[in-house]
Parts: sequence; structure tokens; C-alpha cells
Amino acid sequence: MIEHAPVAEKVPTERSTHGDVYIDNYEWFRDKANPELIEHLEAENAWTRERTRHLDPLRDQIAREFSE
Repeated sequence: MIEHAPVAEKVPTERSTHGDVYIDNYEWFRDKANPELIEHLEAENAWTRERTRHLDPLRDQIAREFSE
């Protein structure tokens, strides 16, 4: 069992918009082809699936009800 949710690395990137400057720690999420981002998202998805596995029967029931 995966004990803790994956934590995204913070990579401070300075951005300026309309003269306001701020730090975006997750700018690197914009690069959809980044292997590190893909790995992180897959780890988050695996953790979520594991933590919500007990809801599978309910999820299946709701899906059946929507398809009726």
C-alpha cells in the first residue's frame, strides 16, 4: 500500500503579468511531454486508485444507472 500521496517538486519560476511579478512553483506542469511530470501524474493516479478502491462497487452501480 502506498502510504503517502506523491508530493510534486517545487521549481520556483518567476513570472510577470501586467507588471506584477510572482513565483509559480508548478510552472513545470505546463510541459505535458516532460517525463518527470508524466511519472508524477501516474504516481498520483496510482495512489488515488489505491485509496478509492473500496468505492469501486458504488462507482460501478452509478455507471450502470447512468447507462440505463
